[in-house]
Amino acid sequence: MLLMKDEDQVRAVQQLVLKNIMNNDKNKDLISMLLSDSYVAYHSLNVSRYSTQIAIALNLSEEEVNLVSIGALLHDIGKMKIPRNIIYKPSALTDDEYEIIQKHTVYGYEILRNEYGFDEEIAIIARDHHEKLNGNGYLDGKTNIDKYTQIVTVADIFSALTEQRPYHEPYKLRDATNIISAETGVNSHFLDILIQNTVH
Repeated sequence: MLLMKDEDQVRAVQQLVLKNIMNNDKNKDLISMLLSDSYVAYHSLNVSRYSTQIAIALNLSEEEVNLVSIGALLHDIGKMKIPRNIIYKPSALTDDEYEIIQKHTVYGYEILRNEYGFDEEIAIIARDHHEKLNGNGYLDGKTNIDKYTQIVTVADIFSALTEQRPYHEPYKLRDATNIISAETGVNSHFLDILIQNTVH
């Protein structure tokens, strides 16, 4: 786990956000669902940390920082509806398996918006975090992506590359940065902010 320059502030935001979510008894089931899978939970907490750091560095309002932190924490909640053998598969996915795992984005939107009543902006983060600015993402190949989702997308890719995964070892910071920089569909400015605020 890489540390952020504003680590204390980032953790304070995460604790506040989690407390606010848990104040609603219904949401306790949602968090329990997330924590039931240690792999997804660990990744989600990291994405929330990185996203929160970017939002703080961008001087977003407190309300926006909290929105980004919540959206990042719950961005992969749709994976709870994906078979575990696909999530944990150590080799390349088949075309059919890839099509199934892509659906976690729309599942996430439906869970957050329709089942738990989260704000549309938060649910959109779950739905669109695999969309790319160049149209090469999924599910819809859209290019008009809101800034909150763009923040989470950068944090999600960065986290996925620098974590231990079933199918790869963690990349070093420089290698992960180079891989993301070569991807024209992500916000390079947000990536720069994240790298600048990572303790090397």
